[in-house]
Order: sequence, then structure tokens, then C-alpha cells
Amino acid sequence: MAKINSKSIKLARLDEIRLFSYSPAGENREPNALNHSEVIAISAEFLSTKPLMQWILVGRFPILLVDESQDTNKRLVDAFFATAQANEPRFSLGLIGDVMQRIYADGKDKIEQNLPPSWAKPTKKLNHRCPRRVVHLINQIRAVADDQRQEPRSDAMEGTVRLFIRPIDSQDRQEVEHNVREKMADITDDDQWRSRDACKILTLEHTWPRRGWGSMRFCSHCWR
Repeated sequence: MAKINSKSIKLARLDEIRLFSYSPAGENREPNALNHSEVIAISAEFLSTKPLMQWILVGRFPILLVDESQDTNKRLVDAFFATAQANEPRFSLGLIGDVMQRIYADGKDKIEQNLPPSWAKPTKKLNHRCPRRVVHLINQIRAVADDQRQEPRSDAMEGTVRLFIRPIDSQDRQEVEHNVREKMADITDDDQWRSRDACKILTLEHTWPRRGWGSMRFCSHCWR
């Protein structure tokens, strides 16, 4: 209700406002303040309905690269598509991202399947970072999503990878992490795994529906 009242006040005073201020977190409650979501919504609306706004964008930025495109608001992505289609060949649009790294739900669904036929679709084939066994595991995981495969560097070490899978409804993640470190200490005969401070812990979480699955999550990866 508070959000409805706030927007109603803004609409009622819209003709009086000559200068807007950007308040990313929405902490500024003044009628002329626009939060992050409102700026995105206005941008998408202007680009979709105002040819002059497209003309300004193309004139200033004839090449536009959108990073993390899998999490870019779907209305804004559609507006960029419309701009690119209406301004060929003066305007070049590129999308950089990975659909398996989607975090926000307002991104464009199946963006990788809805690209115009004329678009080039380069992929990253060579993995410079990971050992061979890690690359192999990554390829197996990706096979259920988009089947994009990478190759390790010719000088990459063989490496070792252990994958622990827990039920998605497990609530005590600290206990899960502790049990994983205990098992790794036994497997590697390295007692430092038992010390959380001696391990590097990267928490990754991702949910996506695929082939009837509800979701899949990966989190709390530890290594030494």
C-alpha cells in the first residue's frame, strides 16, 4: 500500500517536476526521485515507444555491449532488440553473459534461443583457469543446460575434483560444509581441511528449471 501511495503522489505531481534525481536504493522519498527499477522501466518504455530516443542512443553509442545479459531486465533487452532491428546497419548490439549464471528472475527467459538468425554466436572454447578434471566436471554439469563444452589448456595439470551432492531441502548448510571438509581431510590425509580458516570457501548459488526439474543449486565449494 505504501508503494502504491508513493507512486500515486508522483503521478499527481508529474507535470510540476522539471528535474529528476536518481536514488538507486529508493531512500529518497521525494516526488522527483527515481529508484533503480523505475529508471530501467522508463528507459525500456522510451526506447520501445519513442523513435527519437532510439535515434539519440544510436547516435551516441553505435556499438552497445551488454554485460551479464542473462540478468538484464527483459523489457530493456526487448527494447534493445527493437532498436537494433529498426536501425540496421547503423547500430550493433552484443550480449555477453552465461545463462547458467542467472541470479535475477526478471531477466529475459531463454535469451540464447531467441537471437535473430543473422547474429554471430561466439563461444569460449578454451578454459585457461581450471585443471583437466575440473573442466570435465564442468562440461558434465553444463550438458543438462546448453551442452557448451570447453577444452583445458594443453599445459593444464590433471588435477583432482570431488563432487558432493546434498538434498535441496537441506537447511543446515554450515553442517553440510563441515561434513564435506571432514571427508576431504580423510580423503587427502590433510588435517588442515578440518580448519575452516585454512580453507578457501566460495559460495555459489543458482537455480534453473530444466527438463521438468524444479531446481538445482550448487553452493559452498571449498578447496585448499
